Amino acid sequence: MNQTSKQRWDLSIVCIFCFAVIYLFLFSTNNSMDSLAYASDLRDAIDIFRPHHLLYSALGFVLVQALHVENTLLFMCHVNALFAVGCLIIARLILLSFTDKRTCTFIILFLGSCYGFARFATDNETYIIPIFFSLWASWGALKGKNVFYVSMLAAIACLFHQIHFFWWLGLLFFCFSRPGANKTKVFSLYFLGALIVPVTYLFVFCLTDNGCSTIIEYIFYDYFNKQNVDLAVKMLALYMTPISFIRTFLQVHGYIYALIVKYPVFVIGLISSCFCFVMAMLNIRKSFRKNETNKLATNYANTHLLIFTLQLAFAFISDGNAEFMAMLPFALSIFIFTKYKVKTKLISYLAIGLFVWNMGYGLIPYRFLVINSDIPMANYIAKNPNEFYYLRDKVTASNLLRYYYPDTTYNIAATDPPNPKDEKMVEEWVESGKTVLTNIVKTTTPMSRGKILSSTDSDYFKSKYTLSEIDRIEYDLGVLYITQLSSK
Repeated sequence: MNQTSKQRWDLSIVCIFCFAVIYLFLFSTNNSMDSLAYASDLRDAIDIFRPHHLLYSALGFVLVQALHVENTLLFMCHVNALFAVGCLIIARLILLSFTDKRTCTFIILFLGSCYGFARFATDNETYIIPIFFSLWASWGALKGKNVFYVSMLAAIACLFHQIHFFWWLGLLFFCFSRPGANKTKVFSLYFLGALIVPVTYLFVFCLTDNGCSTIIEYIFYDYFNKQNVDLAVKMLALYMTPISFIRTFLQVHGYIYALIVKYPVFVIGLISSCFCFVMAMLNIRKSFRKNETNKLATNYANTHLLIFTLQLAFAFISDGNAEFMAMLPFALSIFIFTKYKVKTKLISYLAIGLFVWNMGYGLIPYRFLVINSDIPMANYIAKNPNEFYYLRDKVTASNLLRYYYPDTTYNIAATDPPNPKDEKMVEEWVESGKTVLTNIVKTTTPMSRGKILSSTDSDYFKSKYTLSEIDRIEYDLGVLYITQLSSK
């Protein structure tokens, strides 16, 4: 092996090491509402098994108890960071079977920079660990490992999140397509390996108090018991799916404008990344040519195209859910770089542009700035716990308060989604002379998925109540206005 080859091999390892540092140190301080809930569950030892992602909190609970962890939120952010690094390591092993080492380095840079992956690698969410096991299953399939072994790894991914059922299903297609495969034996071994899923669910169902009457209801708990979770094609999915798909690769959010206005230095990232994207577009012509691959490699590529399609279709019928697209860059990359030889110049421009954009407008702001009004709102409630609150996002505020201020109870009602019980409760608060405060009337929030889905109308308050602005709280990228509601 010559010196150049050694350097190329080292570059991909260095790239992964750099992402390890990034993920570990740029952990999010603008955590999602689910992230906060899971961290509180681990600390309080409740809801350890959630059917939609059965083993995520269970694994966290075992680690937290074994290591006597107190800051469960930060700890689980770091656990996800390490599993994200594992994803990149396995992706590298797969890609090196079809690409040269220099190209592989830039693909890893691309994958590690994708916003849908990087944001979950730096938060306490459930989407990274199943990607790790799915990729491990794909690597095992590529290397001709036993069908039982491949299926069991893919099934373990499903235990960490049910959406990876489609990756498991796709790999079944590949195992069937192996030259000389005995389809009856393959089918039997593949389903035998997957038995770990129903056995684990049955074990948890029988040994926990879960409020479900049947094992089927337990497995599909969210679809039976949550009004906002269903599977149907809606108009919402038609415009949310393209937005979410773009955000899987590139952070697009309303706060970016406010970020540049307040911190003009961030315009450097805008210019640099846009330059890279333009150069990538200029180099896209004649950058793809088919790999001369055998039937096994062709089937492997087509399998991951099938996985990509199934996962995207499921995200589409789930209202274009961006969280359900986090694995798409990996499945798509395996398909493209198994099937085609792509010029390194194109990949390098695309990867560098993506890295600069998503670090500058994604991970860095989420680590060092307060992005929206949820945190200052929760802090205000904690300082004034005896007041009554009517909030746009009750769940996030409640989860922030539960994690950071666990020993106090609060009076909070939600405006979104509209809830007649909450509306009536607020009316009773106002009529009885209680101090009722809201963050809805004047607070401006940047355009986001949450704002698009919101049905709250501030004019409703203006017509129904007398409004008095009582406080104004500046945070990094905006202003939170606290308004009191009184009888007209």
